[in-house]
This record gives sequence, structure tokens and C-alpha cells, in this order.
Amino acid sequence: MDAQTRLEINHIHAPKLVEYGLIEWDEANYRVKAGPNFERIRPLLELLDQHEESLPDDWIRLGTDEEDTSGG
Repeated sequence: MDAQTRLEINHIHAPKLVEYGLIEWDEANYRVKAGPNFERIRPLLELLDQHEESLPDDWIRLGTDEEDTSGG
């Protein structure tokens, strides 16, 4: 993961997801687990996963492990 992405996750995305109760985030160990409101979005995530091939190419693909070639 490059430095810019890590910065955005740490200071923008993860805090918002915590605020909404979607995740619980252990920032020190960089670990995430489902939060108290996660079940509210599970159907949406499952729908996106089921239709992954129909999503735009520049969207994040769930269940893929793309190598980080940025050197970061």
C-alpha cells in the first residue's frame, strides 16, 4: 500500500466507518472487524460481490489480492 493510500485510510476512511459504526478499528495494530452497524450494509456488500463483473474496472474488486507494485 502506498503512503498516500495509507494516509487516506488512517485519516479519512477508517474514522468515518468507525463513526458510522460499520467497523471497529485497532489503529495501533492496523486491524479491522465488523462494527455494531455492519449488518445494516451487509446486503449491499453481498449485492456488489454478486455483480462484481458488472462493476466499472476502476472499482475495488472484492476478494482479489492484487500485488502492490508501487514499491510502498
